[in-house]
Amino acid sequence: MKKQTIFLASSSELKDDRDQFEIYIGRKNKQLFEKGIFFELILWEDFLDAMSQTRLQDEYNKAISECDIFIMLFFTKVGKYTEEEFDKAFSRFKATSKPKVFTYFKNAPVLTGNLNEDIISLLQFKNKLFQLGHYITTYTSIDDLKFQFDQQLDKLTSDGFIEFEKDVTNQKISTGPCENMEFTDSTVNDVFSRLCKLHSELRIEFLPAEILLPELDALFNRKTFRFEKLRNCPEQRWADRLDSGYQTLRLLECYARNVREKAADKFPLYQKLLREADGYCMQMGTLLFEPSVDYNEIESHIGKSTFKEHLSEQIKFEKGQSKKPIIPDDINDPIQQHCDEAISLMDQIMKKS
Repeated sequence: MKKQTIFLASSSELKDDRDQFEIYIGRKNKQLFEKGIFFELILWEDFLDAMSQTRLQDEYNKAISECDIFIMLFFTKVGKYTEEEFDKAFSRFKATSKPKVFTYFKNAPVLTGNLNEDIISLLQFKNKLFQLGHYITTYTSIDDLKFQFDQQLDKLTSDGFIEFEKDVTNQKISTGPCENMEFTDSTVNDVFSRLCKLHSELRIEFLPAEILLPELDALFNRKTFRFEKLRNCPEQRWADRLDSGYQTLRLLECYARNVREKAADKFPLYQKLLREADGYCMQMGTLLFEPSVDYNEIESHIGKSTFKEHLSEQIKFEKGQSKKPIIPDDINDPIQQHCDEAISLMDQIMKKS
């Protein structure tokens, strides 16, 4: 699988166009996977201030210098940093013929009452592009933008800038790091199946963070984690909770390397998440069963129908008036604290910069 990196920048006023362009690239990837091409789209929103030891703009500029295609969208203004990003890309192109630089000016109605001195920056930048001999392109809508960029992709392909892999249909199709595993839990298996399908369709070993992380986040949208605390479980089905907990942990462990490769800034949080999910399962096995569950006995049965057969007897607690179990603090708290911390860490991982 050959990867082409696209850096997309624009002023904040065109956020909707950026979002729609991101969706368009995602659909484009599904069309091109059979030809062995994957477009990785980089947006300025993807960066974290905490990641930079220097200026955050320096992080943008570094990404720009390493991308294959650079796209800028303009409407009524050009910011100082926006112009700096263009200068970085254009000077790099002049020196190395990469990245290919595309500038698109939106030609759409605007309320004159909303205009201010920022419009001068736009006019000055247009004149600058003219002096540089850079071709200016206008677009009237997001559909027009997608159509024009499609034409440019065709030209880049015919010029040999974008090369399709040969005999890609004969290559072994990876279904991800868990391809030989099985999961009996319905939620875990649904996520696992979607991830395998994505690996197969995109023909890549490591899924992009924007694709992988929402799938992993879906593992926590269930009673075992987000939707039902231990003391709110009237059925006291500890075996089911432990079973789904360990299967969730196993799938998360499988994708640790993928997270490290594609979301390095989030990997420290991900490592903590794995520890908390493991602690949650270990505490359940220790405190909700008599005798405590022996991990060595269940390890080889995680994800299989034989898992529950190797568990000890579940402890049943007295019920209160609401039929919810009355669980002592010394049992409930060590379990619930690990669960709550795992959820908090997943929320932090999903938080966009």
